[in-house]
Amino acid sequence: MASQTLILLTGATGFIGFRTLVFALKAGYSVRCALRDPKKEPTILSNPAIKSLQLAPNILTFTTVPDLTVHCAYTEAMRDVTHVIHIASPLPRANPTGYLTPEKSFIQPALRGALEVLEAAKHAGTVRRVVLTSSVTALIPSPVWMGIDPSTETYGPASRIPTPKGPFPDNGKAYGASKTAQLNAVEEWTRKETPRFSVVTIHPSWVLGRNDLASTVEELWAGTNRFPLDIAIGKKFDEPRTGACVHVDDVARAHVLALGENVQGNRSFVLNSPMRWEKVGGVLERDFGNGVEKGLLSTEGEQRTAPIDIRGEETEIVLGFRYLSFEAQVKSVVGQYLELKGLEGET
Repeated sequence: MASQTLILLTGATGFIGFRTLVFALKAGYSVRCALRDPKKEPTILSNPAIKSLQLAPNILTFTTVPDLTVHCAYTEAMRDVTHVIHIASPLPRANPTGYLTPEKSFIQPALRGALEVLEAAKHAGTVRRVVLTSSVTALIPSPVWMGIDPSTETYGPASRIPTPKGPFPDNGKAYGASKTAQLNAVEEWTRKETPRFSVVTIHPSWVLGRNDLASTVEELWAGTNRFPLDIAIGKKFDEPRTGACVHVDDVARAHVLALGENVQGNRSFVLNSPMRWEKVGGVLERDFGNGVEKGLLSTEGEQRTAPIDIRGEETEIVLGFRYLSFEAQVKSVVGQYLELKGLEGET
């Protein structure tokens, strides 16, 4: 039962991580958040989404892990933990010029962070399951995912690709390579070490939805939420974007449901539902006419959809929920944008 478990959660100060924290607490779990900076603790505790839960003492606790990649980084944080949700991506370190090599910024930290979690979980001896956040980019060649090289292939939880070799021309390709490298390394570690716990990897596509941590328009625009927002304010794009999205609530929900003893471990879950970017304008016309009338939104935005076949239906079947629609994703993001612009009660 949830009341008899303790989750160690990394990445709670991020978009997906914070929403996962809320879902885990609502499900009745006790959660220990591993933070790089202890000064972030008040930010979490003061958030309305947390305060509204009216938690009993010691249900939500914190520990500090300044560097996710150092040896034995999680040894103390893992004490008495029964389940782990590892969402955090290690912070890249700047070189003297202020820029980073892609390998040092993304690939090496992603590998070390995940492996340190697994080693600490094995050493603790109390952990029953580790859930790791990955991405569909771990399963799909970068040119296909970016819409550069269209493919008729179907991608799903069993898809695997070799770890790409550098050098990488940009951070986007290095990020995708880091997810592939991490997945391959984790699966190799699991086969070699045969731990007492099982590992589940979550692979979302583009993640959209309300960001509970965003208190400004600029913060909301960060990350993948900018994709529908750019269209919603009338921007036009020549290059197509991959048609693959999932609501942040579904991503958080999947992380928590994947902890269940009824869910077989040592597997991957792909989170994705088919969509088309061309539908954003219709959502604005139907649900946000006032925002359009006031000039905060525009139905003139254009973004073509690059088709891709990513199968996430198995996740719905095994975990027992239905994906929120693309329309719900757009409404969630645009609604928060209008709130932050001071236009309340738009929908």
